[in-house]
Amino acid sequence: HVSYSTADFPVEDCDALQSYLTEIQFEKKTFELVGELYDIDTEDLSFLDLFCARYTGKGPNNNDAVMDQLNPHRDGSLVSFTIVLSSPNDYEGGGTEFDALKDVGENYCPVENTLENGGVIRVRSAGEGVIHCGKIKHGVHTVTSGERITLTGFVDVDECCMRQGVLSNACKDWGRMDNAKRRFVRQNQMIGAVDNDLTMPSKKGWVISSPKYLGKGNKGKSSHMEGFIPTFSSVQRRGSDDYQNKINLKVEDILLRDILLPKHERKERRGDWSDFNDMPIEGITIM
Repeated sequence: HVSYSTADFPVEDCDALQSYLTEIQFEKKTFELVGELYDIDTEDLSFLDLFCARYTGKGPNNNDAVMDQLNPHRDGSLVSFTIVLSSPNDYEGGGTEFDALKDVGENYCPVENTLENGGVIRVRSAGEGVIHCGKIKHGVHTVTSGERITLTGFVDVDECCMRQGVLSNACKDWGRMDNAKRRFVRQNQMIGAVDNDLTMPSKKGWVISSPKYLGKGNKGKSSHMEGFIPTFSSVQRRGSDDYQNKINLKVEDILLRDILLPKHERKERRGDWSDFNDMPIEGITIM
C-alpha cells in the first residue's frame, strides 16, 4: 500500500493463518456474502489483496513509531471489507469512518449502537466487520489506547459486471477536486493566509525579483504586486471544505448508482488462459 502505508502483513506470508482461512472456507463464504449484497456471481469476484493490519494507541509518550489511524482515502478495489479480530475491550477509539456519514444521525444505521458521531462505524464484538465500496472515501478513526487488529480485504469485480466509463469519470472528477484543493493551499501559502483564511493574509501580495520578468535596467530591483493571479475567488470556492465535500459526495452517489450493470445487461465473462489448454492457435499450443 504505497500511497497509504499501514503496519500490516499479507495473509499469504503467514502459513498458519492461510491454512486456517482455507479450512473455514473463508474465500468461498466471503464471496457468497459479497455476491448476495451486490448481486454479483461469485465467479466474477477475486481477491486483489488480503492482509492483517495493526493500529496501536500512541500512549502518553506520543509514540510515533506506531500507527494509530489511517487518513481518508479510496481503495484500489470496488469492494472492500474490514473484520476486527480484537475484542472491543482491548482498545479505545478506532472504527471505520466515512465522509458520507459524518452529517447523519446515529439512528441512520440499521445495526444498533454501531454508528457514532463523525461517521464512525464501530463493531460490537470481535469477528464483526464492515463491507463497503472501496471507492467511497473512508479511513480508520484514531485508536487512543490498546491495540486493534483487523483482517482487511480488497475484492476485485470482473469488468463484465461494470458499466464502462463510470469509474474513470468518477476518478477524473475526484482528481479535479484534488487539484483544486492543492491550488487553494498553494495560493494561501503564497499570500501567507492564516489558517487558510484569505481574509487574514500575513503578506500583502507577491514579490518578483527575477530580472527575467522585470526587464532590462532593473537589476537588483524588485516589483511588488497585490492581488496577483491566481488569487481568484473561484480558487477559494473550489478549494473550500464545503464545496469539496459536496462534489465528492455527489460523484460517489453517481458511481454507486451506475457502476454495476443489471444482470441481464452483463456480458459474458472473459475466459482464463486455462480455457485454451491444448488448443492450437496459429501454430502455437498452450500447454
